[in-house]
Amino acid sequence: MQGDPRTGVAVFAFETSRSTEDVKTYDVELILADLRSNRLKARLSLKDVWESDAYKIDSAEISKVNYQVRHKATVFGLAESWSGSSSVSFYNIRKLSLFTQRGATIVPLLTELVTEIYQGEGCDVHTTRDLEVQPSQAKGYAPIRVSERQIGIARENMTCPPVSSERSEVLRYRNGRYFVPEHLKPFGQAQ
Repeated sequence: MQGDPRTGVAVFAFETSRSTEDVKTYDVELILADLRSNRLKARLSLKDVWESDAYKIDSAEISKVNYQVRHKATVFGLAESWSGSSSVSFYNIRKLSLFTQRGATIVPLLTELVTEIYQGEGCDVHTTRDLEVQPSQAKGYAPIRVSERQIGIARENMTCPPVSSERSEVLRYRNGRYFVPEHLKPFGQAQ
C-alpha cells in the first residue's frame, strides 16, 4: 500500500439476500492488514452499498495513487466503474471514495466523487476529473483540487455542437469528511 509498505488493503463484495433476478444488491467489506504478522488492523462493513440493475457495477479496485491528505495518515482510495445497459444512451462512470484508518476502524473521508464520465446519444461528452492534494496550511486534512475537462465526441456521422471546457474547484475537509458537491456525484446536475 502506498505510504506504508507493511499495510495491505483489500475490498470484498458479497451479494445479499435482498438481491432479485433483476436487481443485485451487495455488501462491501474493506480490510487493512499488517503484512508482516497477517493480522487485521482495521475494517469497515458497508451494508447494501452497491445496487446493480440497468446501471451496474463493472469493477472495483484499490487505487494505487498516494493520497497524502494528512501527515502520517494511512489513506487509500476505492475506485468503482459503473455502466448503463443502454447501447444508445451511454452513461458510464468511474467514481472514487477515500478512506483512512482510525484505531481498528476504517472511516470514509470522501465518497461518491465521479472522476470520469462518458455519456451521450450520438453527440457524446467525455469528462475527466483529476485530483491534486494541495499544501495544508494548518494541522489537519489538506484541501483537494478537482480539475475537470470535457470534450465532445461525435458518433456515426452526427453533426454535434463543439464541446470543450475546463474548470476546477477545491474540496475541503469539514465535519469529519470532505464535502463533495452534488454536481460532482453520480447523476449530478452538471453532468
